[in-house]
Amino acid sequence: MAWELFGWAASVLCVVAAAMIVLLGVSVRQSLRRMEAESARTMREAAAAMSECRRLGSEAAEVARLCREGLQGLESLAQGGRAIGDAARTAAGAAADAVVSWTRRLEGRLAASEERQTRRLGETLDWMELGVFIWNAWSGHFGSALNGHGRKSGESADEQRR
Repeated sequence: MAWELFGWAASVLCVVAAAMIVLLGVSVRQSLRRMEAESARTMREAAAAMSECRRLGSEAAEVARLCREGLQGLESLAQGGRAIGDAARTAAGAAADAVVSWTRRLEGRLAASEERQTRRLGETLDWMELGVFIWNAWSGHFGSALNGHGRKSGESADEQRR
C-alpha cells in the first residue's frame, strides 16, 4: 500500500508538474506576446522619434544654410561698406587736393592781380602828378592874368560885359 500510495503520489506529482509546466508555458507565451507588443510599440515610437529627429536635422541644416547665406550677405555688405569708405576717402583726398590746387592758383592770380593793380595805381598816380604839375604850371603861367572867375585882375563884371 505504501507503494501504491507512493505511485499515486508520484502520478499526481507528475500531473501537477505537467500542469505547472503547461501553465508556465502559457505564462511565458503571454509574457512573450506582451514583450513582442511592447517591442513593436517601442519600435514604432523609435521610428517616429527617428523621423522627428530627421525632420529636425533637416530643419537645422536649413537654418544653418540660411545663417551661412546671411553671413555671406553680411560679409558682402561689409566689403561694400569698406569699398564705399575707401571711395569716400579717395574722393575726400581728391577734393582736398583740388581745393589746395585751386587755392594755390587763386593765390598766384590774386598776387599777379595785386601786382598789376599796384602798378596801375602807381601809373595813375604818376599821371595825376603830371596833371597836377601841368595844371600848376598852366595856372602859374596863365593864372596870374585871370582871377578865379575868368576875369583879369582888377576887372569888374561890368567891365567885362562891355
